[in-house]
Amino acid sequence: MSIMNYGGIETLLMNLYRNINRESVQFDFLVTREPKGAYDDEIVSLGGRIYNIAAARKVGLYKFREAVNGFFRSHKEYDCVHCHMNSWSGFFLPIAKKNGVKVRVAHSHIANPDYSFGDNLIKGYWKRKIDDNCTHKFACSKDAGRWLFGKSSNFCIINNSIDTKLFLYNEFVRSKLRIKYGVDDRFVIGHIGRFNKQKNHTFLLKVFNEIKSRKENSLLFLVGDGELKQEIENEAVQLNISDNIIFAGTSSKIHELLQLMDVFVFPSLYEGLGIVAIEAQAAGLPCIVSNTVPKEAHITDLIKTMALDETPKAWGDEIIKYENFTRESKLKDIIRSGYDIINTAKYLENFYLSFI
Repeated sequence: MSIMNYGGIETLLMNLYRNINRESVQFDFLVTREPKGAYDDEIVSLGGRIYNIAAARKVGLYKFREAVNGFFRSHKEYDCVHCHMNSWSGFFLPIAKKNGVKVRVAHSHIANPDYSFGDNLIKGYWKRKIDDNCTHKFACSKDAGRWLFGKSSNFCIINNSIDTKLFLYNEFVRSKLRIKYGVDDRFVIGHIGRFNKQKNHTFLLKVFNEIKSRKENSLLFLVGDGELKQEIENEAVQLNISDNIIFAGTSSKIHELLQLMDVFVFPSLYEGLGIVAIEAQAAGLPCIVSNTVPKEAHITDLIKTMALDETPKAWGDEIIKYENFTRESKLKDIIRSGYDIINTAKYLENFYLSFI
């Protein structure tokens, strides 16, 4: 991983770590960014170790390779390396193989990303290194697996599961948070995601502008941080909608923030799965998502798909339909679809132990 912050993959790993039998299986983390991660203290409290290696973009690929090789050369205690860095698996796993790590897992968490021509060349090079150097291929969806491993490749789907009971709709929590944020009488449209190109915030602002023109009490609640946050804040000012937007920052309490929302909107340009859409359904929220969100995320009747080439007005029309939606528990649907973290943690625990 790059850093253990409040992201989708990082949160999945922490959910697994909390629920796996840590007397039998321990997770350690090799990260490539120096700042302390949001989850670092908890990792240490659970018995894990965090190792930091300066990123390739900072020290150059040669020194980065030497640092990774040096790490595995001096840490022969590991039975398994599980790489969650998509195409970079083709970089890490050959080094792990060279140093005698017997179980080497490449795990895909993204599908059909909109990379530049140059980035596609580089990532294509690393992807070609995976087959000869991994022992197992995992993916969060069929689209994610096909993107990283190829359409004809065999891989195992590992659901991006959640702690389902945390997300149960709670009227008390909803009321408390709506009062805290001053949105008690508002129609709250929510989004959770990093401020980057993938999450398509510019389009989301256009959709919200359409809604606000018809529903003055509407409010856009944005959770997350990222390199494009300032740009999106500026766009909101230009559209004259900034007074109707709350930029809530990052949070470890996503399960609570989902309670205060009325509709969850997710217009991503691409997704490996979109774990936050699973979480939103678990919270009983109607979800309006783009047609790039894989079918594996459609596990309840709460999801409505919209094409990205439909107009912001069309998206707005659909969202407004849910202004007075009555929420109910979808816990059984989530568990039946295989997205409960207890079952996934047990599966991976058995997988790891089978090679020890």
